[in-house]
Amino acid sequence: MFKKVFIIAVLSVLGMNLLAGFPEDFQNAAKLYRKRKNQEAYEAFMKLAGTAPSKPSKAECLKFAAMSLGNQKKYDQAMELAKSIKLKPVSVYTQMEIMNKNRKFKELVEAFRKEEISSWPDKFNYKGFKLRGIAYAQISEPEKALKDFEQSSKLAGSDLREKFWIINNIASLYNKLGNNKKAKETYRMALELYDANPSLKSWHCYPRALLDLSAMVKKENKLDEAVAILDRFKFYKKRSSWDCLILEAYGDIYSEQGKDDIALKKYKEAVVIKTHKSFIKRISKKIDTLKKRAKNNE
Repeated sequence: MFKKVFIIAVLSVLGMNLLAGFPEDFQNAAKLYRKRKNQEAYEAFMKLAGTAPSKPSKAECLKFAAMSLGNQKKYDQAMELAKSIKLKPVSVYTQMEIMNKNRKFKELVEAFRKEEISSWPDKFNYKGFKLRGIAYAQISEPEKALKDFEQSSKLAGSDLREKFWIINNIASLYNKLGNNKKAKETYRMALELYDANPSLKSWHCYPRALLDLSAMVKKENKLDEAVAILDRFKFYKKRSSWDCLILEAYGDIYSEQGKDDIALKKYKEAVVIKTHKSFIKRISKKIDTLKKRAKNNE
């Protein structure tokens, strides 16, 4: 009797130790995933799935294991593992992630057009709407993409990065659909949110919003307003591709205003930034055009 009680006690302690170690092991596996060590992440998450303390934690492990396979272009194997996840919302979301990363947009829409994403848990229902919205946009169904993005934005809550990305894409879709008024309203709403959360202005969605809104206003020949929108961008000593694009946009506006000297200065600032060769090539052509125009005017 004593031996039996002792064995049960030992097993209980071992079980508690395994349970206590799971969060740390999960975080270590997640680090491998973030570092794109996908095979190692897959192996780590599959091992964890066997010791997961609950159904939700097991589902999370299998989700990351499947996405690790998807990142390695092992599409069929990844989808098979994703489909094996017992919790349906996690299973469907994982399949959507794998399809999205492997550009299977048509397949995603065909499979999950009628999926009731709003019934998913709050922590990732908005991501499901985002993924399906991306797929709709990619297969040229902008109205349906817009509907899903708007749902995603409403549900995103405190996930501001996702929310701002989604709002930018809502504005872009309105622009593509020819609803300039709604597009500009949405971009301006995004800029107000950025002003309320200035730490996120260093993220790429902020200069993207400035560039898109400025370009729309420029098309309406409101050139001073277009410049004022770009003036909201803060330049840092270490210049990036976004600095290059903002400087180019300034140059384009000043060139259209006939202020060639200022335009040339902005273009020259842009071409010394280490960025994509295509950007530099395009801006260099604009510099040549302005120089030729100046020579012709002598």
